Amino acid sequence: LQTLTEIATVETTTAAVGTLANDTWMELSFEVISNSMVKFYVDGVEVAKHTAGIPTGALTLTVEALTAASTAHNFDLDWISAFQVR
Repeated sequence: LQTLTEIATVETTTAAVGTLANDTWMELSFEVISNSMVKFYVDGVEVAKHTAGIPTGALTLTVEALTAASTAHNFDLDWISAFQVR
């Protein structure tokens, strides 16, 4: 697993924040603190904090599975939610 934030041409990534395993439940989440910080969590533990490449406009929740392998890979998404505190 890796984390990514991007605005314009500024992309910030943190590699190797977790490892996927077959038939294993994982809780992935992120928290936008402000326009200057996003925190990422795996199973409730903070694994990355980005302070660059933070979008300032409306956000769109996106789930993507990428693989470099030539065979198909599947994953099950049990639930997803998004909320904003105003």
